[in-house]
Amino acid sequence: MNKYDKYKESGIEWIGEIPEHWEVKRVASFGKFSKGGGVSKSELTVDGLPVILYGDIYTKYDTSVKNVQNKIPVEIAEKARQIEKNAILFTGSGETIEDIGKCVVYLNDEKAYAGGDVIILEQQKNNSLFLSYVLNTPGVKYEKAKYGKGEIVVHIYSSQLREIKIPIPPPSEQTAIATYLDRKTAEIDQLIDAKKRLIELYHEEKTAIINQAVTKGINPNAKM
Repeated sequence: MNKYDKYKESGIEWIGEIPEHWEVKRVASFGKFSKGGGVSKSELTVDGLPVILYGDIYTKYDTSVKNVQNKIPVEIAEKARQIEKNAILFTGSGETIEDIGKCVVYLNDEKAYAGGDVIILEQQKNNSLFLSYVLNTPGVKYEKAKYGKGEIVVHIYSSQLREIKIPIPPPSEQTAIATYLDRKTAEIDQLIDAKKRLIELYHEEKTAIINQAVTKGINPNAKM
């Protein structure tokens, strides 16, 4: 459903029309790109400084990161790249071209570190959470997939990410959209979790019924 009175053509096929007062901008215009440093899984520890590996972006986080799950010792952190709140982190490597360049935004006040094959975008001009949402949309994923190279391991680079164009509303609208999406996606995630638990209970009931039938028999009056 259209929310605004006037729309205009964006000039980008996957975007289509956008509200008249929005803009279309290249990712390059948002800030500075850099790359994380090498940190291996074997160097992770229970205690230490927070670190985000490129694999974590695929498996542990969705759109944003508030609580980092992995830690590294101080001496290992020295060879990793430090990141601060609102940094956007892209995967530079992956197994499938469809998911290459997945990104999350780091939203913790504590300084953290990025491992190798993490591409970092540091910017202050826009709402970083909004950017993370739009940079993970199907249209942007399609654009990133066109740049992905490799067969067994797929790669994408900052020089390619910076060329992608996305719709940009005014800052106040970015914040409103990000807040709305956070609330709605949290509601949907809760429903998904409830459905998963219900499915688990049905599986448990199915297993129990089978076990009961084959080890104890069934009620002679049970419906066949």
